[in-house]
Amino acid sequence: MSGNNGLQGPDQIDEDLGLCNPGIGIAYQDTLMHLHPEEKSSLESVELATYRFAWLDMMMRIHQKLEPDNDKTWLMKDPKHSAFLPQLIQQFPGARFIFIHRSPDDILASMAKLFLCFTCVSVIPGASGTTSAEWGQYALERTKFYSDGIVQYSKAHHMDENKRIDILFSELVPDVVGSIERIYERCFNQKPSEEAKAIMQSYLDQYKFEKKENQPRSLEDFHLTEQDLSFDEYREMFL
Repeated sequence: MSGNNGLQGPDQIDEDLGLCNPGIGIAYQDTLMHLHPEEKSSLESVELATYRFAWLDMMMRIHQKLEPDNDKTWLMKDPKHSAFLPQLIQQFPGARFIFIHRSPDDILASMAKLFLCFTCVSVIPGASGTTSAEWGQYALERTKFYSDGIVQYSKAHHMDENKRIDILFSELVPDVVGSIERIYERCFNQKPSEEAKAIMQSYLDQYKFEKKENQPRSLEDFHLTEQDLSFDEYREMFL
C-alpha cells in the first residue's frame, strides 16, 4: 500500500503488493528474477502465492485493528490474482471478484515497456534477460499465465452471481459511475445513493486525467507479432 501520505487505511483502493513485499523479502520480483537467470521460472509459484495471500490477510487485519471503527470492505487489486484464484478463495472464502477485461493486443507492448523501464536502472546492460526481445517474451508469458488462470477457473468452477462481475474495459472507461453502480447491485445487492454517485462524479471531474500522447511502443519493438497474441479461449469467453 503506498501513497504520497504514507500508508493508507484498509478501506482505500490500493495496490496490495506493497503489503506483501516485506514478508516476501523482495523489492521488485521481476528485477530479481532477471538478475538471477538460473531461476527456472520468473512466474510466481503456487507456494509463494499461498504465502502471499496469508501474509496479506494478516497485514490487512493488523491495519484494520488499528482503526476499530472501520468495518469497510477490503479492496485488493493485482493482476496476479487471476492466476491463483483457488489459493485466494481458500484464504478469503467470502471474497467477491471484479474482473475487468481488455484485449491483450492493447496492453502487451505497454506491459513489456513498463518492465523494461522499471528494471533498466537495476541491471547491467546486456545482462541475460534484459533485451527487448526477452522482455517481450516475458510479458507474453505473464499475460498468458494470468489469462489462463481465469479461463481455467471459470471452466472448472461455478461462482455465484453475487460473487463475481465481469466488465469490459471499453465499457468501464466511458461510464465509470454506471459501472460502479452495476458492481454495487451485483456484489452487494444495493444501489449507491444519488449523493454517493454525485461525489464519485465530482471526484472524477476533479482528477480527470488528460492524456497528452501515448508513449511510443509496439509489438515489433519487443520482437512480437499479432500471431503471437492468440489468447483464443480468453477472447471467446470474455471479449
